[in-house]
Amino acid sequence: LCWRWFPKNDLAWSLSEHSQPAMIEGVALSGPRLLPAPPPNPLATRESEERCSVDLRVTAVRQEDEWQSCSGRTRLIVDAASLDIQAGDRLRIAGFARRPSRSHNPGEFDEAKFHRGQRRLFLLRATSADAVQVVQRGSPWSPWRWLQAVRAGGNSMLWRYLGRTQAGLAAAVLLGLREQVDRDRTESFMQAGTIHLLAISGLHVGILAMGLMFAARFFLRHRRIAWMAAAGLVLAYALLTDARPPVMRAAALVGVICVGRCLGRPTLGFNTLAAAGLLVLALNPDSLFHTGAQLSFLAVATLSACGPLLLPRPTDDPIERLIESVRPWWSRSLRAIAGWSFRLWLTSVLVWLVALPLVSQRFHLVSLVAIIANPIVWIPITLALFSGFGVLLSGPVAPPLAETFGWICDRSFAALEAIVMLASHIPYSHVWTAGPALSWVVITYLLLGAWYVLSQYRPRGSILCLLLIAWLAVGLTTSPPAMRQWRLATHDEMRLTFLSVGHGCCVVIELPDGQVWLYDCGRLGQPDTGERIVSESLWEMGIQHVDRAIISHADADHYNILPGLMQRVPVAEVCVSPWMFTKRSEALSTFERAVEQQGALFQEIDAGDILWESTSNAMSIDVLHPVAETSHSTDNANSIVLRIRRGGQTMLLPGDLEADGMRRVLAQPSTHAQLVMAPHHGSIRSSPDSFGSWARPEWVVVSGGEPTDPRLRQAFAQHGASLFNTDELGAIRCTYRTRRDGSRVSLLEHWSGTRWQTLARAQRPAYL
Repeated sequence: LCWRWFPKNDLAWSLSEHSQPAMIEGVALSGPRLLPAPPPNPLATRESEERCSVDLRVTAVRQEDEWQSCSGRTRLIVDAASLDIQAGDRLRIAGFARRPSRSHNPGEFDEAKFHRGQRRLFLLRATSADAVQVVQRGSPWSPWRWLQAVRAGGNSMLWRYLGRTQAGLAAAVLLGLREQVDRDRTESFMQAGTIHLLAISGLHVGILAMGLMFAARFFLRHRRIAWMAAAGLVLAYALLTDARPPVMRAAALVGVICVGRCLGRPTLGFNTLAAAGLLVLALNPDSLFHTGAQLSFLAVATLSACGPLLLPRPTDDPIERLIESVRPWWSRSLRAIAGWSFRLWLTSVLVWLVALPLVSQRFHLVSLVAIIANPIVWIPITLALFSGFGVLLSGPVAPPLAETFGWICDRSFAALEAIVMLASHIPYSHVWTAGPALSWVVITYLLLGAWYVLSQYRPRGSILCLLLIAWLAVGLTTSPPAMRQWRLATHDEMRLTFLSVGHGCCVVIELPDGQVWLYDCGRLGQPDTGERIVSESLWEMGIQHVDRAIISHADADHYNILPGLMQRVPVAEVCVSPWMFTKRSEALSTFERAVEQQGALFQEIDAGDILWESTSNAMSIDVLHPVAETSHSTDNANSIVLRIRRGGQTMLLPGDLEADGMRRVLAQPSTHAQLVMAPHHGSIRSSPDSFGSWARPEWVVVSGGEPTDPRLRQAFAQHGASLFNTDELGAIRCTYRTRRDGSRVSLLEHWSGTRWQTLARAQRPAYL
């Protein structure tokens, strides 16, 4: 297919995942979209500022003193709160270009795959608005400039007529400006099972189309013209919201329904769904592989298949009709409302059940409260949508009417958010889970389709229940946690997985008895990204509980991920050195408070402590450093050095060990370690030559966010060690396995983006 092809002169082919300076010219395909700074977070090692994003079509790149023609689409991110740019403007940018990152960890979001689906092979970053120069203004007659002006005007009207608390939420729901909703609010919507309300979906477009249809039928005499007018206005609305894939997908589905009604065809059927799917496929084939698109089509397919259950059934009994006709009006109204509410709840339950396998597999979340919350939010979201559109339409011409609509819209969104917040904070309202295996999910939907199509062969009654229970049992026994338990039961092995979290550290230690430990859990920058990386990696590995987290020292890039992670993956115990909290800071206080709120226990450990020992596995884990009675000059020097020994093999995790702490460790008897983590993320200032001479490692892993310093590689290479960097290779996993004949195999692998690939292998006979 042509959508997978890219020109030979695309600028991306000359770039890597690491940023490099670039002077580029291109044409803006959109106006700037504000990316608000995240809320202040004491655990963040650096604060993020407001930024703007612009989609760009590249036309030329400067090579020394000459401009060379090139092509490609990119997204420009500028560290500025505003930009005087409109669609069609020709720009010259002095910035930094890079290829999007592939998945560096199992289960991690693949940035490169996502942007490739949007026809973008590289990203561009400018550090200030001054780095972006408008060379030539675009045509004032461009329809995209008009749409941008209308969208910007609509956003300003929402902020004018609504309170500041709800204006951002309204902009996300009405105009698709989801970036105006911060992460905490988004997380609450997700936990309540109402995250679809924040993205313009079939629900929003359907409610809009319904309102437009009623209005069109009021002003237009012919029903067909009304349906076509509704379809046209829905398309215009999709373009107004920047024609993003979720909006176009929903507009395509609603548009097909409107055309079907205009032609007198059945609209809520699988032919309609197939036509919408073909239209989405023609617009962008990659959209069909997005979870949002799959959930949208699943929901509509469920409504189509279960239509007879969801529609009111008029009675044929004349006596019942007579009884109904003589009931008081209030009784008939209450019965109608009760029937409508029940059907709405049943609709929510059916869609929730059908979507559950896919949602739990992709998002690792089961929102139990969504069954109740989704029917309730129908009223405030409907009022919010209609009143919000009232603000957008009346704002330019009738400000007093816009104020009335604004008050209704503000109150409706406030009620919506109150319901969502209440639902998300109910105990046990949601469960984070590793989810089922992807193969089980695919087969489940194939079986559901076959069950619907082959109606004459459907099992019924007790046989259906037994088959359903058996299939659920298959799902449980093939899930990642179950497969991990099977591996532990059949193999005598231990694993160390160095996750790629940028400049930071998180080592997952899987012991032979099934326990899971973390050595450090932090990264430089905002911790949110790290929380997603670590939690999704743990779930992909089949881990849903951590028995112990060991924090090496009091630098935030070694612990700031843990508080957020504990909200998704329970941690029973947190081990720290005696010097962890001696120098108080806001970040440390926040960390301590968050851990205690999650119910985890703090335990102090120091040199000489044996944390775990097993004679059957000939394995032990102890602490080499620091000594409880001696505090060293810096937090780094007080790092916990963990030693893992298994059948003559030694592994060392030294944290950010340096200075006098390093000298104390090197004063101990030397060792021969098969695997060590390079101290201080591979810093050349952490005495790699002396440490390599003392540890004599075979394999050295750098947990960092920069390419390997050649001096570091040389320092360890002269002692016979091979060096591997998580920034270059992705997550690195070392598996130690004892075979039945007693021989021991060590396997070093890295995550290639889709699977584990072997880096090195070592084997020792049983007598060594």
